[in-house]
Amino acid sequence: MEPKQYGELISMDKKYETRNGKPVRILCVDGDLDGYSVVGLVDGWPETWTRFGSYDISRDAAGHDLVEAKREQTLFLNVYGDGGAARRGDANKHVHSGRIACVKVTFKEGDGL
Repeated sequence: MEPKQYGELISMDKKYETRNGKPVRILCVDGDLDGYSVVGLVDGWPETWTRFGSYDISRDAAGHDLVEAKREQTLFLNVYGDGGAARRGDANKHVHSGRIACVKVTFKEGDGL
């Protein structure tokens, strides 16, 4: 029987990764493997987790726990000679005089915070 845990239940309609950043493909959330009801693939290999995403309830393996995947975004920044920068949906349509670069930036939510 699975010990009491807190947090959100793992769901089939969300994307997950391990706490150490490996993408996970969730196959089911209703398995019955000695307290491990979530089954997924990491690097093509099957793994199991508790319904709250814990990888191993008997030892410290937090790097393998499931976390909701952060959404990746890409945007363009206009950079100006005076050190200013401005984000624009379509940077070339919203350029002002003095632009010295237009930089493509890809990041995951929360990076650098």
